[in-house]
Amino acid sequence: MRARHRIALMLPPLVPGQAAMAQSIGWSALDIAGYHSFVQNWTPDNAPLCAALSSSGDWEKVLHPAPTLFSHAPYAPAESFWKHHTVLLVARVIDTGPTAAVFTGISINREGTVVTVSYRFIPNAKASSQIKWPLMLSVAKLPAGTVRFVENGHEVCLIRAGRAGWISPSSMRR
Repeated sequence: MRARHRIALMLPPLVPGQAAMAQSIGWSALDIAGYHSFVQNWTPDNAPLCAALSSSGDWEKVLHPAPTLFSHAPYAPAESFWKHHTVLLVARVIDTGPTAAVFTGISINREGTVVTVSYRFIPNAKASSQIKWPLMLSVAKLPAGTVRFVENGHEVCLIRAGRAGWISPSSMRR
């Protein structure tokens, strides 16, 4: 009888209004190749750059146009895109090589006002040059709140979406 009592004490109470479990958020990946843009520099560049982009102005603070001849690709998503979407971006400086498997989105979950972006990062083998490479995930417009970026099971960034802290590190250099 005592063992049952101990087990009962270990179970969480089922109380109406108790905090909900994390809910999955639908997302789609944006391919940087679809835009003539590149991620601007940040420091320290050995840490990831994380951002929640909710407007064309946010996009322009993180990504810069890369004009090329004979191409008509846009520099950024259309203005109408930003009415209903937020782009969650993480970028790293990586060694050159194949980029298709460098980042893999795993899941995006919301629990209260906290959104958690989980992804896999597999760097390329050492090379003689490096590039800045992003993972960009489009989600339904996010209200102000916290966004956690979890890389290979470890939190690497914590930002405040919709506020002054929407980017990490805050020391982007121009």
